[in-house]
Amino acid sequence: MAHIVFFARNSKAVFSGGRYHAWMMAEALAEAGHQVSFVTDNRPIFYDDFRAYPAHHRIRLIVSTSFEATIDQVDLVIQVPSLLPQRDNDRRRIFQLYRQSYNTVNTHQARLALLSFETPNWVNALMPGYQDSAANQLHFNLAAEADLILSISGEGDRYAQAEYVNAPSSALFRYCYPAINSRVADAVEAKYDPQRIMVSTRLHQAHKGGDLLDALLIPELAGTTISVLIGRGRTTEAFDRLRGRAYDLGITLEPLILLSDREKFQHLKQSAMLLFLTRFEGYGIPPIEAQYCGVPCVAFDLPVLREVNGDGLVYLPPDDIPTLQSAVVDLLSNPLERAVPPPKVENLARFEAFIERLTPIIDETLSRPARSTSQATRADLPTTDLLIPPAAPFTQQTRIHTILISTILTDKKVAYFERLDRYLARFNYRIVILNSAPLNVETSLAIVHVPRDIFWGPNIELFRQQAPEIGPLPDVYYQAAELEAEVLETDPDRTLAALWEFSRFFRQYLRDEKPRVCILWDPFTGIHRVTRHLCEEVDLPVLFVHEGVMPGSIVFEAGGVMGESWLAQESERTLALPVTEDDLAQARHYLDFARSNQVTRKSQDQAGRITELVRPFKAQSQTIVFYAGQNDYRSGLWPNWLPESELHSPLYRHTLDALQHLSQLAEIHNWQVLFKPHPNLADRYQESPPARLPRVHDVIGANIFECIEQSDVTTTILSQVSYLGLIHRKAVVLLGRNQLSEKGCVYEPGTLAEVGPLIEHAAHEGFTQPMQEAWERHVAQVWRHYVFAYDEDTRALVARDVEEAARFILSHCRLVPQLYHPPAPTQPIYDSPIMRALRYAWRRIKGVIEE
Repeated sequence: MAHIVFFARNSKAVFSGGRYHAWMMAEALAEAGHQVSFVTDNRPIFYDDFRAYPAHHRIRLIVSTSFEATIDQVDLVIQVPSLLPQRDNDRRRIFQLYRQSYNTVNTHQARLALLSFETPNWVNALMPGYQDSAANQLHFNLAAEADLILSISGEGDRYAQAEYVNAPSSALFRYCYPAINSRVADAVEAKYDPQRIMVSTRLHQAHKGGDLLDALLIPELAGTTISVLIGRGRTTEAFDRLRGRAYDLGITLEPLILLSDREKFQHLKQSAMLLFLTRFEGYGIPPIEAQYCGVPCVAFDLPVLREVNGDGLVYLPPDDIPTLQSAVVDLLSNPLERAVPPPKVENLARFEAFIERLTPIIDETLSRPARSTSQATRADLPTTDLLIPPAAPFTQQTRIHTILISTILTDKKVAYFERLDRYLARFNYRIVILNSAPLNVETSLAIVHVPRDIFWGPNIELFRQQAPEIGPLPDVYYQAAELEAEVLETDPDRTLAALWEFSRFFRQYLRDEKPRVCILWDPFTGIHRVTRHLCEEVDLPVLFVHEGVMPGSIVFEAGGVMGESWLAQESERTLALPVTEDDLAQARHYLDFARSNQVTRKSQDQAGRITELVRPFKAQSQTIVFYAGQNDYRSGLWPNWLPESELHSPLYRHTLDALQHLSQLAEIHNWQVLFKPHPNLADRYQESPPARLPRVHDVIGANIFECIEQSDVTTTILSQVSYLGLIHRKAVVLLGRNQLSEKGCVYEPGTLAEVGPLIEHAAHEGFTQPMQEAWERHVAQVWRHYVFAYDEDTRALVARDVEEAARFILSHCRLVPQLYHPPAPTQPIYDSPIMRALRYAWRRIKGVIEE
């Protein structure tokens, strides 16, 4: 059996349901045969309620105000959450609690489990703005090392997974319903009093409903006794004033202060009902206790209470005072029959069943391999860096960790990243921009400038002289050099020399600054292909950022973008992502906004000319197909020898390849094709326009919304215009792969032979009702689980903003890279077979494009 150590704070004068549950866990694990130690700053006030439990005496209770303890080999540490208080002395003690817990994990190479009773995102979902998101900061930081995050309800588990995005990918998210002290409850007998009402609340916390006691002082309740469970050593002045008012109405308002479990169950079994007036609850033990004892319970209708209690409670709309008063009066006049608890409640309540629920989860956690202290995850993260905010009184010096973002800054990016940087600063992180272009915007962000001469004037001759010493480079250098040479229409030797010089600069930066994650805006540029390679070389996590699939959004991704993103690669997982009716309503609201305001990434020219262009074709009942090109060079599509090319476009080599096929199909099916190239390539198409194709009309610079509106079908290989088409309720035929793939919203041909008939079918059927339903669900899933708000307008429409984006980024900042020097070269670079092959391929590709 394992040695399991709890770390928890306790109060000498205040009852806490969370601490009570943690102690019950200790009792259950001890009874299951484990060695259990419980480190706390005060002896729990409910300690004696479990004296009759057979394993109670085997739990080693260690009381220490500093949470320091001499403990033998530890297998599992269970951290009980504590919110950060305002007073410095209390904050210091909480920091000490988490520090000792973390040190114990490190010292013994133990597994780490975090209990999660409630999370800020959950509290604020029901009570907006009630809890500061920093209140759970230490628990959130420690989640980066967790092997298990254990919630007390399924609802809590769902919010915990959204909150603790920094947990390791291997971490277990589980939930286990608490039990009540069923052994004491079974032993208590009490005489029923039909005029007694029991209230479970907290007088000093508004969300627990203490302010609603005043609403119970009504003439209809004259002659009753209202017993109020008070979990601290005294009443409040407000409560004492209420006792005077109650006396005047003939009501006895009775405080029940810090009762033992035996006393509590005696009062409960005497009562006609239990009122549970909380506006937010992580689980809600009192309603389970009431049902177990056969006592009717009145509660506000909260999702977690429905999950746990089913239809066993009398549910009221939250804060509906008249309904509350009517329900209490009605229950007194027409009391419900005392009933044995339903099987579900009995199973939840019984301590023996709790052991059976908890044991498999703990065994699963203990079966996971212990992470060695030699690993960077734990050894290289000092306790002060991980746990102690800069304002902590005993912090000597706190290191600010770097999140490196490589991008060309614009005013819009600056505004967003500055907001993101301010939030990350709360966790001792900062954004540093890796800038490789002239900077034309002002920003407060830290910036590291790549020396301009690396790209503007690389010393090609010197590079050639050094080539024998440099030796062969990884293939990615040649791929990146050929790509950039084609985009910039220059010599591959020049771009290769520039990328080599950049790699020397960037390696030195990594050694000096040791960023925790590198984020690339556009992974397909030559410099970012090399940057990604250099990061992978030293195990530095890499993320990708780009404007999201929804206009006005932004997204951070770990696996790749478009066809490489998890949204495209894991369609079954995406389709199963949970959304609520509120999420769907929010999605519809966003779609109405985006459609009516014609929201898009780029400003559009005035509409009108497309309408005139297609008028004669529509008069002849010809189908209008709008084809939107993408930036082939910046989407992994071209050149075709790139590793990801076929993934993004299984059917076509590049934009013009698909355009030529559409022209042929237009001749066969009597279509007209509107072709709008990607804006970034518009100049290139104007300077070197492709050969004139039958039934194809170039609409460079046209208004994108007019193109969509005037067409019968919108089609593209992988452009996000596919999303714009759906926003405007048009049938979309997706010729490649992006995040819409296999979501049921678009028409998708599997072969070249299917393209023509499928476009014909799409033009005839249009955007069908099943597609509309799948589309709305996809939008709801994307906003809830994938993208974040980027624009001011979308921030007002959706909830996921920089706070959630920061947590996603932090979830990838666990590891400290082990920087090393590359191996010594062995042969000249310019004589390598792959370089000669790539030179030949580049000349061939260039010839095809010129033709």
